[in-house]
Amino acid sequence: RLMGDWRKGGEIFNDIRRANCFSCHFGSPVHLGGDVGPSLEKYGERGLDEAVQRYTYEVIYNAWAFFPCSVMYRFGVQGLLTPEEIAHVVAYLLDPESDFNTKPAVGAR
Repeated sequence: RLMGDWRKGGEIFNDIRRANCFSCHFGSPVHLGGDVGPSLEKYGERGLDEAVQRYTYEVIYNAWAFFPCSVMYRFGVQGLLTPEEIAHVVAYLLDPESDFNTKPAVGAR
């Protein structure tokens, strides 16, 4: 499965001890995001088709497959997140019901 539970994904995305995504990416409705990585604000507007889900999952699993030498953690390859946890984060980013897509990003203009 490429998408899990967006609520669990939000917990992972916004937890400094787990994925800590907001430290590098802007778009979180919970924390002011960073600017090391691209903004993820309105990421869910990309749609829910399988190609978008697969790309998002694979970038989180192994960012180096798309962006060699990126500073982004290779969450799946390095064993930092399980495949199920990555699917939860994908759902958080893409699900139209997700807080990520229904609430404004902290610091949004």
